[in-house]
Amino acid sequence: QFWAITSTFLRGNMSSATPTAAVLPDASAGGAGGVAQVASSTIASTATSHTTRKNPPTLTSRPKGVKQSVAELSAEFRALVNAKIGDNPPRTMQGRVDVLAVKSANAVNGLETSTFTVCTRIRPTLGAEREQPEGFVVVAPDLAPTKMKMKKGGKKVASALDYTERVRVLTPKVSVRGAPTLESSSSEFDFCFGPEEDNGTVFDQVGGPLTTRAMEGQVGVVFAYGQTGSGKTYTMNGLMDHTAEQLYERGDGRAISFQYFELLGNTLTDCLADPKAPTHQGGVQIGEALDGRVITRNLSSHPASSVAELKTLIDVAKRNRTTACTERNDESSRSHGIAIITVGMPGSADTDAGGLAPTSGKLYIIDLAGSERAADSKHHSKERMAETKQINLSLMALKDCIRARTQASAPGAAKTVHVPFRRSKLTLLLKDVFDIGCARMCATVVIAAVSPLARDAAHSVNTLKYASPLRVAVRKSSKLKLEVDAHDPALWSNTQMVAWVQTTCTAGVKTEPDHAHRVQQIWTAERGITAEAPIGHSVEVEAARARKAAAAAESLQRAIDDEEHVKVELLASLSAGTMPSVNATAIVDGLTGVQMCALPEIELHRRVQLQLAGSAGAVLAKHIHSELWTLIHDAKTRSRRPDGTIITPDQEEAERQAKEEAALAKAVVWKERERQLNATD
Repeated sequence: QFWAITSTFLRGNMSSATPTAAVLPDASAGGAGGVAQVASSTIASTATSHTTRKNPPTLTSRPKGVKQSVAELSAEFRALVNAKIGDNPPRTMQGRVDVLAVKSANAVNGLETSTFTVCTRIRPTLGAEREQPEGFVVVAPDLAPTKMKMKKGGKKVASALDYTERVRVLTPKVSVRGAPTLESSSSEFDFCFGPEEDNGTVFDQVGGPLTTRAMEGQVGVVFAYGQTGSGKTYTMNGLMDHTAEQLYERGDGRAISFQYFELLGNTLTDCLADPKAPTHQGGVQIGEALDGRVITRNLSSHPASSVAELKTLIDVAKRNRTTACTERNDESSRSHGIAIITVGMPGSADTDAGGLAPTSGKLYIIDLAGSERAADSKHHSKERMAETKQINLSLMALKDCIRARTQASAPGAAKTVHVPFRRSKLTLLLKDVFDIGCARMCATVVIAAVSPLARDAAHSVNTLKYASPLRVAVRKSSKLKLEVDAHDPALWSNTQMVAWVQTTCTAGVKTEPDHAHRVQQIWTAERGITAEAPIGHSVEVEAARARKAAAAAESLQRAIDDEEHVKVELLASLSAGTMPSVNATAIVDGLTGVQMCALPEIELHRRVQLQLAGSAGAVLAKHIHSELWTLIHDAKTRSRRPDGTIITPDQEEAERQAKEEAALAKAVVWKERERQLNATD
């Protein structure tokens, strides 16, 4: 038995033990001598084993049964990856679908007022990375875009709404037997930008359409999400530079302003604040006004009249961004960088005093802080770990809001799905995107940035798993036939839209102002609570604040009086028939219902004022736009039964009363049963 145990022990250490230390006990020797030789051999083998654990052997001296690492099998993995992926040819823009436009035109369940387009971008490998053991590429787009198929009339046809592009990840792994293997996974996105596609291509596909939306008075948002060092900041900086060039191409003299701040948790820092100016108490703040509008306080706004001025502001914001060294990146962004570009409408200065100008467009370019795995942050300091926690919490809140807003677009779900946009400052800032009651079109683009390297394969898979489910194309289910909503303007024909516009124009304009909005404006102006209002405790500052507040309140009241005077005159002209009749056919100009609903407010103002110039035309255009979006919102929030039929307000009230009566009857039964039980006792 002793010999069997000793032989088993020595057999596992023969490769690392010296020949003299592995001498077996001789039968001719005494028992004590044999045991002594075995003991010395055991001690030598154990010491050698400990040394082996501290200094891992090379491939030639690796102990039997110990697997090699991915880095040690780099050559074998490179050959496997090249056989799977090969040399991807450069992808061109040809054949790609304008997904943003297609999603905006989707009106299966009311007009899709807030759309989400999800993309991924694979950064190229750098020179030094190619020489690293795990510096080979394992992430690549498929060679050709994929179009999902659906059946129509027994035939398979391609739908532009279902257009997708796919990305593959080949995660290198070593099997139990030590053989190199590749674990393949794929994810679908609206667009997949390969390492050969530059910032110009990304801007042309997603950045340009968002900039155009902002110039039309709508809301455009672009996020960049991913691992630190995956190219997020590089992509966002490139989009800002290209945006600056496109904004001034038309040369129509519109007012453009730029703001930039960074957000970490609930702390906001103005990256363009004048260092010589006094610091505002409480710093930059984001909150909601009484009328539901989101306001930012103590955030400086900088007008830019040319491309050069805007690019100068962008460069200053880039330099003031907070960065820190992490395991993966020497200059990792440790906060969310948020750029806000406000685009005024041409000629808006003439009518803005009375609140009659079309709403200014907004473009948000957001560079999210780099996410990290636990393995990459284990050596972080306490401060860095707290930053990582805040970053991950805000990213989860953002994901929850996008998913909930998409679910709210399903038939009959708008009143039951809660979108938690007040959970974080970032999502609160983007209330227009997540609030289903927003009265203008919003488009959001999410760019998931990934590293192509094998060492980052696990993190790339996690990034794609986070972003891919956000891509949702809300379309009509083949198993659910929705009842047609006759009151949904997005489903109207051109004739129906012309008739509605004509009726709306001749019915007159409401003379009462929007009291909630006006009361909030007056309340704000009287107290000097504006983004530019100085805050301090000195007598001079308080006096200046009071004078500015009084002037603002007087100017606001005068503007309100002027607007009401215009409304009264317009209503009187309509009633007396002295005003020229408005041609509704010219306003609609051949558009269908869904096209009219998506018409920019600035274009609606232009069409109305071609027939009715001045403030009267501005008031009428505002009225048409307000009434149209009321119908859009009502259609979007229409209650439906599980079978797709519409629940009218009367039916909804009857069902509510029936539930209350049933609950009361049930309570009576339980009360009677309790009485009988008590009587029995």
